[in-house]
Amino acid sequence: MLTFVASFGLNKALVWSGVLEFSLWGWLFWVPVLVAEAKLRQAKKLGQERVIARIQARHNEPTEALAQMTADPNDEAERAANQ
Repeated sequence: MLTFVASFGLNKALVWSGVLEFSLWGWLFWVPVLVAEAKLRQAKKLGQERVIARIQARHNEPTEALAQMTADPNDEAERAANQ
């Protein structure tokens, strides 16, 4: 939407100022900006997918890793002594 407003505004400014009777440049300005916007949308989507994948991978880790991180070292020493 912003791209259309920018190209339409440039077109109207050139026509109203009397520089041109019809400005093709105002409309041609739209093409590279639309391409850039499409690439930015694609990059944003890819970034969001990567973040979601990282979060899912983090939450899907085995519970053993969590158990080892939260285990009390004294409990391990007692288990070793009892064996």
